[in-house]
Amino acid sequence: MEHSYWFKKWESNDIGFHQADYNRLLVKYWPSLNLKKGSEVFVPFCGKSKDMLWLNKQGHKILGSEISKTAVKSFFQENDLDVKTDFDRGFSVSKNKDFQIIAGDYFELTPQHTKQVKAVFDRASLVALSENLREKYVNHIRKLLVKDCVILLITLEYEKDLIKPPPFDVRAKEVYKLYSSWCKVRKLETLPAKIKGKDGFETAYLLEVKNP
Repeated sequence: MEHSYWFKKWESNDIGFHQADYNRLLVKYWPSLNLKKGSEVFVPFCGKSKDMLWLNKQGHKILGSEISKTAVKSFFQENDLDVKTDFDRGFSVSKNKDFQIIAGDYFELTPQHTKQVKAVFDRASLVALSENLREKYVNHIRKLLVKDCVILLITLEYEKDLIKPPPFDVRAKEVYKLYSSWCKVRKLETLPAKIKGKDGFETAYLLEVKNP
């Protein structure tokens, strides 16, 4: 989607995509990644997701990427977190000892930004993008990550024309097509889910980077 679409969503507080609770598949499968305490986790398209709080409670430092400064400001304010905001290479960077959220264009991030990242949690990124941008998104995250990183990916599936995207319907066939050349892909579980009030499915995948 165009940047203006997401800016408008956040500025008008039209954020039905924001989840008030921790993602259930995150809570269930994250421990199986066996990450060391203190490992940095990258959350692209993070918004003000409470999943970042849960990940931090597991002992991780959080690196987020978000296009909307409004979303970033809301995350720190609503969770009563100290924050200092600086500007770095065209990005607005809000951070404290546990969280660092970079406000700006995800596609402008460089490996310098993600050099400490050991894992990625993607619940809202791939499904937020139309098909022509999903490949671009994956190609870019491949450039950002190092070997031995792991990705917990959450996708959504629903019947064609059931809802107006985003979020987009992303099937297993596409996940394997996008990731299998550089990741070991393992489908973990599919569960029924409500998507904009309609019946659909939520699927978790474990992606182990082998050749970034």
